[in-house]
Amino acid sequence: MPKIINHDQRREEIANVVMKLIVEEGIKKTTVRGICRRGGFSTGVIAHYFNDREELLAYVFEWHMGKIRKRLRTTMNQIQVSGEAQLESVIKTLLPGGNGLDPGDDGQFSIGLWSFMSSTPELENKLRSGYKPLLSLLAEAIKLANDIPRAEAKGLAAIIMSAIDGIWLHYNLNMINDKQLRRMTRQLLGMASPRDMDFTSHEMAGKSAG
Repeated sequence: MPKIINHDQRREEIANVVMKLIVEEGIKKTTVRGICRRGGFSTGVIAHYFNDREELLAYVFEWHMGKIRKRLRTTMNQIQVSGEAQLESVIKTLLPGGNGLDPGDDGQFSIGLWSFMSSTPELENKLRSGYKPLLSLLAEAIKLANDIPRAEAKGLAAIIMSAIDGIWLHYNLNMINDKQLRRMTRQLLGMASPRDMDFTSHEMAGKSAG
């Protein structure tokens, strides 16, 4: 009787190997041959699921973003119960280490993927498509936690996400350490509460529209 293969599970196995290889060797040294060697796969197995390295790494990016979205949604389901505490969990999910990895490893993996996904116009479109749902989920979390209008929540989310992107860059360049990262997380939580901001709903809506 032929062996039944769970193809989704096999793709997950390959993606996890790619993640480990990017953390250890960097994105440029993550080749199909290296992935096969690291994971014990034949080149035929990789070729069965992916046409080339570009398609494989694009899949790993989408897999990675899917995991973040799932984690965000799980946390958001608890916001109406715990409010601000869960909003902090949402923000932490978007920062280095929020993927369950060591923050340094998470930075190496995520920045590597982002640099790859910025390498061609087609991949850039996929990068934007993967990024937008995270911004929308952050806005929804802020709206739920604070019971504020959607436009105001979108404005706050845009500001906070821009700050988060800057933190990723600075952390990856070793310009901030883990202690500073924790402090910045608390500061971002303060930003996520409109009562601590000097913006009116009208001003925030204007920023969001811009």
